[in-house]
Amino acid sequence: MPDWSYRTLFRPLLFCLPAEWSRAIALGGMGRLARTPGGGWVIDQMGHMAPSMELAFENGPLSFPSRVGLSHRVDPTGSAYEAFARFGFGCIELGPLDLSTVHNQIAPQLDIAQQAIALTEPAVSFTTLRSLLSRRCSVDDHRRPARLLRVTLRPLGPVLLAALRELAPQVDALILVLESQAGEQTLAEWIPALREAVGGTPLLLQHPAEQPLSAETSHALQQGHLHGLVVEFPPTPRTLAPLSALRKQVGPNTLLIVRGHVIDPQDALDLRVAGADLVLIDEGLVFSGPGLAKRINEAELAQRPVPATNSREPQRGIESWVWTLLQGIALFGGGWLALAIAVSRVMLPYDEDFVGMNRQQLCGVNPKLVDFMCHDRVTLAGTMVSLGLCYSLLSIYGSRRGRHWAQVAILASAFVGFFTFFAFLGYGYFDPFHAFVAAILFQLQLFGLAAPRSPVADRVTPTLREDAAWRRAQWGQLVLIGHATALIVAGLVIVGIGSTSVFVTEDLEFMNTTSAALTEANPRIIPLVAHDRASFGGMLLACGVVTLLPVLWGLERGRPWLWWMLLAAGFAGYIPAIGVHYAVGYTSLWHLAPAFGGAAVLSVGLGLTWGYTRPASHSPMVKPYSKWYVQ
Repeated sequence: MPDWSYRTLFRPLLFCLPAEWSRAIALGGMGRLARTPGGGWVIDQMGHMAPSMELAFENGPLSFPSRVGLSHRVDPTGSAYEAFARFGFGCIELGPLDLSTVHNQIAPQLDIAQQAIALTEPAVSFTTLRSLLSRRCSVDDHRRPARLLRVTLRPLGPVLLAALRELAPQVDALILVLESQAGEQTLAEWIPALREAVGGTPLLLQHPAEQPLSAETSHALQQGHLHGLVVEFPPTPRTLAPLSALRKQVGPNTLLIVRGHVIDPQDALDLRVAGADLVLIDEGLVFSGPGLAKRINEAELAQRPVPATNSREPQRGIESWVWTLLQGIALFGGGWLALAIAVSRVMLPYDEDFVGMNRQQLCGVNPKLVDFMCHDRVTLAGTMVSLGLCYSLLSIYGSRRGRHWAQVAILASAFVGFFTFFAFLGYGYFDPFHAFVAAILFQLQLFGLAAPRSPVADRVTPTLREDAAWRRAQWGQLVLIGHATALIVAGLVIVGIGSTSVFVTEDLEFMNTTSAALTEANPRIIPLVAHDRASFGGMLLACGVVTLLPVLWGLERGRPWLWWMLLAAGFAGYIPAIGVHYAVGYTSLWHLAPAFGGAAVLSVGLGLTWGYTRPASHSPMVKPYSKWYVQ
């Protein structure tokens, strides 16, 4: 559930259900998807949430892929652990492990006005945690979140020590939760037994932010018995002074993990500036959306300068974006050439040689046949121009500036387009010019695939506080994704039609004929039309892919180039497609409905996203808290 689907569709539905039901549905659905073969790949492609390797940091024996973690209050049993491991978190809390027989379980309650969760978690059984920790996570080691197991310390008996002895090697650290009635004075008595049971596994102590640090805890930190603290902040009133004081007291090397009321990236930045090494989120994931961790990571990355190692080096050779730009220019120019031919002579000499008829003779077979072919070829030409615009603009403004997703979108779209080249060969018509152009473009594609990628030139502009423009953009992104998906479906349908029946009912009604009559007049007419149909379907499918992936991954605040690309590509595709129908008299509203509907949907999506993507000088951007970054 990316933000564009969660904030628009799923959150309103889930908030209508009891909180325990909605949590079970959401976590259960994500967990099953992540454990399904290929499900992890789907999560990665939908969100692109993997944190940049620049955000990884180490503190003693602990390594974290990022500085934002997931609180145990969201998923204590780890039912969706495999999914959350792909959300960009640096650590995930599990538990608490509690081997007592009496547990108080209170269903979670949502306070929508205060954006808070009232929740008392049940204890998590040893069997559940052992089963979770024994499962192999498919996430790469360099981005796998650290696993922190919460342990509620009651009298330290042999059963608890035996459980910790088995679980400790499978987690990265233990968080010790002291019960109020036990008293903190027993910590010094427990440390030796814990150390013997868990070996070298780091120990962290949960500590309320409003309480001063005791002498016993300070001593345990100084002696290295404790590796750090997990600091609990109440939702309100929000004051960061205790955290700043705590950081000064424990020093710069002690690990401070802070759980606060983080709803927006700005909240996380505030805690980081006050002294937190890592920030845990819980309510924010429910109220703000599953992409909160990604947005926090982008906000922190935006505070850092672009690494000097990313500077361009002359000896790199021709970068990938140059080859994909040439590919886009070739498609753009070829589209205009095809448009000029389609509105003039319609048929090329090799078309006439294949069918054995010239234009006048085809008009003799059916007076509307050439007009029908003109309408097919003008539509195809407009799609080529649209595709060329997308490739060119993605190359210049995307991949040239180190946006890897732009290069992936171009290459994926081009491979889909090349594959559909073979869709019409079953009818026996081999278009030599089409094959020649495809061969040239395929070489550019291979060069683009093998050439070095451009380094990152600048950072993504983060949205630090949720505002109306951001909320509208979630709806706009949903609409634009629906539009691109519809293009893909339409392309597949048209490729299928071009490879099988060739004509739809409205086509034959327009020409007032049948497929059998055309075949009887000349058996090569239908293969000629099938070539145009399948080619158009393939181009439309490629257009759908090259617009879907950038909309999924590349909408950036204050960067309007993607918005203008979608607008220009839409004009280039829809205006010729609709205009040629009226020019030749093919005005079936049922047949034109998809084109009009697609143009309307695209317009709505662009209208909703304009306020978010327009230049920052005209946008209510929230300025970063400060220009800090951690070495």
